[in-house]
Amino acid sequence: MSIIISGEFYRNQSSEGRAGRLIVDGDDVRVDITDVNFQTINMRRDFLRSEMRIEPKLSTLVRKIYLPDGLQFQTHESAAVDSLDNRARWKLIAKLEKTGWHLVPFAILTPILAVSFYRMMIPLIIGLGLFLTPAGVPARIDTATLGSLDKIWMRPSRTQDYRQDELRVIFDDLVQQRHKARDHRVPDYTLEFRRMRPAMPNAFALPGGTVVLTDTLIKDFDDDDVLAAILAHEIAHVEYEHSLRQIYRAIGMAALINMIAGDAGPMLEDLLLEGSALLSLSFSRKHESQADKYAVEMMHNIGRPPEKMALFFEAIQNGDMKLTKPRNPLPIYDDQGDQSLDAEFDPDPAPDASPEVDLRGKNWFSSHPLNQERIDDIRRWSAELRGEAVPEQGAE
Repeated sequence: MSIIISGEFYRNQSSEGRAGRLIVDGDDVRVDITDVNFQTINMRRDFLRSEMRIEPKLSTLVRKIYLPDGLQFQTHESAAVDSLDNRARWKLIAKLEKTGWHLVPFAILTPILAVSFYRMMIPLIIGLGLFLTPAGVPARIDTATLGSLDKIWMRPSRTQDYRQDELRVIFDDLVQQRHKARDHRVPDYTLEFRRMRPAMPNAFALPGGTVVLTDTLIKDFDDDDVLAAILAHEIAHVEYEHSLRQIYRAIGMAALINMIAGDAGPMLEDLLLEGSALLSLSFSRKHESQADKYAVEMMHNIGRPPEKMALFFEAIQNGDMKLTKPRNPLPIYDDQGDQSLDAEFDPDPAPDASPEVDLRGKNWFSSHPLNQERIDDIRRWSAELRGEAVPEQGAE
């Protein structure tokens, strides 16, 4: 019994098809194309079934059969082609594609591979990135980030010059006490003062050694020991290269997302050129613990009470230190920073000013997570340096 399949013939990978039929009778195959003289085009019309090759069935795609003399036959009559191709494995694969069960192994393997990548490859990316980073790159990141922030969020400080000089003396004392000297990428430490909106206490360090204090932090926490502790903490982040590590971790995560879900966007460009992206990278608990311990040691070395850092954290945690919002919030300014960021607001609000805003969990602590264990650790390290009895956890 002959099997007749209708479709289109294509010769020598041409995109021009001709309608016709493929007639299979036992081991014999005949090509029937309307208005074609096979002798003229020097192509066989009859051949053996063993000379044709049937492409495996894939879901609902067009079926293809490859014939001698560079001839290809395409048809939508999949059932008829199945009667010629009895390979059960292709039918099973096509069925799985149609039902979606073929995705089950990938659904199982994908999270396993993602976790393995996160556990093994991201630390490797971080280490390799730190090793290959040229000496001048962190300083360029500082320049680009500070320039971006100066356009959008920050303006020149209004802290008086004598106060800036006092804080720079403290900063220089701390820099002289740093003990994690490196042979490569030695930071070029500088202390910068800025106004930032929203006007809340903030301090941050950039990878190349630039440390920024905001006017509000200086005004609201007017205690040299507290400010010294914050500066020491930020210097520690630079010494341990925490910002660079977070950048490379973000790049590794972008690669992981790209591997699983597709394009993750220009992550590296955003991190290097957009200050907000860099500052949004929260430090891990390990990084914070390293920076706290480093700061406690430096505070002790310059003769300042390191437990002031714990007192500062407790005040923030308990809501004892608060900041009043300006009565007239500033409008959004454009990317050139030409709007009213320079507008004055009354630093001592009138009685009808907005209610106080609790600072817990905001600004500095958005990238420097706070918890009681951290406060207890600072007290314990401080006591150990002075040779005193270690206070109980959570003690007042």
